[in-house]
Amino acid sequence: MSYWLDFLGSFFVGAIAILILTNVNISVSSAASENLYSGVMQRNITGAVDLIEHDLYKIGYRVTGDSFSIADSTEIKFFSDINNDGTAEELHYFCGVTTDLTATYNPNDYLLTREKNMQKPGASIPVVDFKLTYFDSLGQKLDYGLLTNQSEMNKIKSVRVRLHCETADKIDDHYEAVEWEKTVTPKNI
Repeated sequence: MSYWLDFLGSFFVGAIAILILTNVNISVSSAASENLYSGVMQRNITGAVDLIEHDLYKIGYRVTGDSFSIADSTEIKFFSDINNDGTAEELHYFCGVTTDLTATYNPNDYLLTREKNMQKPGASIPVVDFKLTYFDSLGQKLDYGLLTNQSEMNKIKSVRVRLHCETADKIDDHYEAVEWEKTVTPKNI
């Protein structure tokens, strides 16, 4: 009889050890996949952020007229000699709608599009949130309602950009996210 108790006890301890090892393996695999997706997201957003930053720092560069034609919370259109060729280009950043991006499983993402001289699209990246905030020379936030007037847009001296991106697929019942925020003060406005 004690032989059977020893056998059942060994079987029970072995089963618990296998369950623990399986759980550790699943946890390590899940953490590795989250880390992989996060790294890919960070690399993907880096290129977009570099382009946005470069463009915003050059607002008004070699422009003789008004620098802005649209300044809203999710859309900005401005002029700059991006190519440094003596001709001012029109750059337009704007957000699409979530129904436009059907290739991903994330229901909250949409395309942030960059047009250069009204050529569609210059560049597009999937984002979950894109927000622009404008400040005057004293660092005071400018009201979006007033920024429909050109004289109010001419008061813009810096732009804060907030970008939030998530993975296209869920990882362990959530989307991996990367967020970037920066206030840019162009020299030419």
